[in-house]
Amino acid sequence: MPNNRGPFSHAIGSNTTRHREGSPRMVKPERWRGSAKHLVMRTVQVFLLWILPATGFAFPSSPIRQSSFRVPVSLRNGFGQIVKQDLVLTVVRDREGGRRRPFLVLLHGRPASVDARIRLGQVTFPGNASYFAGLGFVVLIPTRVGYGVTGGPDLEYTGTCFDKNFSQGMAAIVEETRQVLDFASRLPDVDRGRGLVVGDSFGGVAAIAIASAGIPGVVAAINISGGDGGDSVRHVDHPCRPDQMSETLAAYGRSNRLPTLWMYSANDRLWGPIYPKIWFRDFTDSGGRGEFVTLPADKNNGHFIFNRNPGAWHPAFDQFIQRLGFDRRTWRLRKAGNAHDLSSRARGNREKSKHARTDVIVSPAAGSDQADSVEHGASTREAATNTSARRLFSK
Repeated sequence: MPNNRGPFSHAIGSNTTRHREGSPRMVKPERWRGSAKHLVMRTVQVFLLWILPATGFAFPSSPIRQSSFRVPVSLRNGFGQIVKQDLVLTVVRDREGGRRRPFLVLLHGRPASVDARIRLGQVTFPGNASYFAGLGFVVLIPTRVGYGVTGGPDLEYTGTCFDKNFSQGMAAIVEETRQVLDFASRLPDVDRGRGLVVGDSFGGVAAIAIASAGIPGVVAAINISGGDGGDSVRHVDHPCRPDQMSETLAAYGRSNRLPTLWMYSANDRLWGPIYPKIWFRDFTDSGGRGEFVTLPADKNNGHFIFNRNPGAWHPAFDQFIQRLGFDRRTWRLRKAGNAHDLSSRARGNREKSKHARTDVIVSPAAGSDQADSVEHGASTREAATNTSARRLFSK
């Protein structure tokens, strides 16, 4: 039974683990002194503290902090039965206090097997979460019911490869997100009235579903590599029942009123280069508001570009949130005493994107004056062989 002692009574803490009996325990730091690992760490510290500042690089002035909470949620399974579970929520933000900040819900994907979903642990997206927090967001990362440390039944099963029901799996995520945001409204630094939803892979489709659900406070959604039913080994570039995915996204388009951003790598081997654009077209033709960006190819399978090459999608994301009116955090560089509006990371991302091809398609419903197709830069790299591509999604 979930307890009702308030939101902070569920805190797990970034430096503790919990026994099965429920008692917290501090984790003892590993002792490195005198070992080879200690010497390596000291070398890294010298590099970070002395060499990087000499090149003009500076870390953000506000360090990032992470905390965890257990959030009681009540959901329905595919048979209409109530499922109650304590969901583990990771919260990442900078240490600056004294003001409420917009939220950003970050949704993970769906590993193919039951074992992989159990082994997922606690989802934290350390690099990307720190990036979003550095932009001024309070990042909310739920490890959803059926995954990792949260456990519980699988409420997101969408059927076999030949008979998919995508909306059923998305309905559980929509309701989970609604309840996570209700919980987050009780945190002192969260502005519940304004925020984003960002989803990767299976979570990308969920982000579009959430944008069409009318959840108060959500003002836009970002879909990165979204889809379901892909297999980069047995049916490369051809997911299961793409026609049913089109129908699902068209239904979301009919109820969507929020701006959305869709980003897919040119060599996503789960969905291929064609289907994501068809899904986007069906979404916008039904009334959905959206912008589609083709990201550069990434190694042998661009499906993993969100975590593997964030420099490829940062520029499009930054431009999107600036048009929405979110204030971008100004990071200062220690070089000649001058302040710069962009962080060194963002500057590096722009340099990376100069040599990559990016196609941008803006739906008429988005109200933009841009042309339907805009191309920048040179051609992408040739995709490597697919034989080593990893399977992620179930049939």
